[in-house]
Amino acid sequence: GWHNEAPYFWDGRVAFEFHGAECKPGNKSTVHLILLCNHKVQLPDSNIEYLSKDDRCNFYFVWNTALACTPSKEVECIITDDKGEVYDLTSLSLSSSNHMNLDRRRKHKFFINVCHSVVFGYGSMCAYNAGVCMEDLKKPNYHNRFHNLGEVSEGPKFVDGILTLNYDSGEICSDPQGAPHYTSTINFYCDPTSVETTPQLLVDQLCHYVFMWVTSAACPQRSTRHLDSNSTGDCTATNPATNFRFNLIQLKETVNHFDGPNGFHYSLSICDNLDASVCGSMAGACRTKDNSPLKEVLGVGHSNLQYQDGQLFLNYSGGELCQKGTRRSTRVQFMCGAENTTQGPKLLEELDDCSTLIAWNTELACEHRILCQAFDGDNLVDLSPLISFDNNYEVTVNRSRFFVNVCRPVLPFTGLGCPPGSGACVAHVEENGELTQEFSLGYPHFSPVLDKGEAVLKYMLGSPCPVVRTQMSSSFHFKCDVSAGKGAPVLKSITQDCQYQFDWKTSVVCPRSEQVVSDSDNYVLRNKELNTAIDLRPLCKHDVHKVIKGGKTFYLNLCSSKTTCDGAAVCRQTDSSSYDSYGENLEVEFDYANNLTKLLYTSGSLCHKSAGNGVDSKF
Repeated sequence: GWHNEAPYFWDGRVAFEFHGAECKPGNKSTVHLILLCNHKVQLPDSNIEYLSKDDRCNFYFVWNTALACTPSKEVECIITDDKGEVYDLTSLSLSSSNHMNLDRRRKHKFFINVCHSVVFGYGSMCAYNAGVCMEDLKKPNYHNRFHNLGEVSEGPKFVDGILTLNYDSGEICSDPQGAPHYTSTINFYCDPTSVETTPQLLVDQLCHYVFMWVTSAACPQRSTRHLDSNSTGDCTATNPATNFRFNLIQLKETVNHFDGPNGFHYSLSICDNLDASVCGSMAGACRTKDNSPLKEVLGVGHSNLQYQDGQLFLNYSGGELCQKGTRRSTRVQFMCGAENTTQGPKLLEELDDCSTLIAWNTELACEHRILCQAFDGDNLVDLSPLISFDNNYEVTVNRSRFFVNVCRPVLPFTGLGCPPGSGACVAHVEENGELTQEFSLGYPHFSPVLDKGEAVLKYMLGSPCPVVRTQMSSSFHFKCDVSAGKGAPVLKSITQDCQYQFDWKTSVVCPRSEQVVSDSDNYVLRNKELNTAIDLRPLCKHDVHKVIKGGKTFYLNLCSSKTTCDGAAVCRQTDSSSYDSYGENLEVEFDYANNLTKLLYTSGSLCHKSAGNGVDSKF
């Protein structure tokens, strides 16, 4: 589409339209770029995500960015009581959406945020500084429905022993018996089991709204006597862009032992120190060696879990003195690996600066996994068979080696120092085979899309590009080749702004092939596309295969339909001498995505539950 300078605004939403050439008779292509507010996503970190396309050549994209936000107000959301207990409501503070409560009787919808003003946007056209906003659904004029019930002014405090957040100075109240302006109060009650709860309206009278919120976020975090100033100390961390809280507390329950090269053995405790019998006191990580009294402390354990730049990690420092005069340290990087990957810690590297890098695949590090499918309403391409659970896909070009996974992070192994969580990365191969200078080529944040019928997967926000002021990225274009099997990526080009472009020939994206099998084929299934054949005759050594399931007896005649089933290939015995046909004519389907050959026997006996339809059998 051609550039359109003026954005348009409707019902709280900002968007651009770009009109292009005719894409089919009577329809010109139009790109709708919808800007959504996220106060935490600044311009360098924001991305445009493809949503969908309709049959009238409208293409829809979404851009989450702080540029789409109205001015906002935010206050400190942590408070310490007189006993030194810390209460942190930060996880309830939203940057791109709001908490909601609906009063169906009065037809009032409430938008609520915590320590942050309500996020203005489509469906929530509230005053910029409002902490609580009410939409009166009875009003016909949409733009007059929203009312400011109190502005953000101060953080939480204790009132009569209750953790309370007050919003005051809302819009003018017309009740002569009430205060001049609307106010709102949220009372928080601790329940460790209450997760993802919402505030409930308790009372509204005399221009004052009171909400009750039972939530685990209102529980004390940890005494300040044992707490660093930069830590909540509870083995949790929050993604500030989404307010998703990672909780690794259950990993504290076991001590983890694993092996490294050169006879070294490692012990690791999560968010705590190891038992003194392992490596002495104050050791969160340590290593020993075969046939040696060596017991090296690799860092002191603590529960200050951190989330930064998309990475979840623990940094243990203050270990044994190293030969370079520094103390040993350990970084434990937690990753949301592919489904069914091996859980637990794995040594990646012992670095020259006396630090140890450990990677840990765990479901607890999963905020979400992208859907590994591309669709445009009419077509669906499933790339999930290409997800690797044991080994990475590799590409070697001169002295560079690329490591790739599909829709999931690269699998870690000792000697590979790729930034954890990368969907693709590149390393330099030294003369001795050592991998150095590892760079991320992007992270699996977005599902694949269909571009002109071709599945394309993009990884964004990789390591900084050394040539221009941008970040490395990679794209993979999957092309149908029925003979390729899963296939492998091939590097096609590298642009000046560090975009690595790969082609990937694979049978996974090929449509299924179907054909009818006749008696003249003599039980040999021929795949004309691959010019191959599957010979069923070795399965014909026994004319009839008998299967009993759930008290029912079935007979399968792969290569004969003469006797048992009265001419059918598959049948079920109904009494001592009667049989129902479960299919006579054979069709074969070659499923390239899952590497399967399926046999379908059709035109069986009339199915009693589906008048007019015969029974089919599939193998």
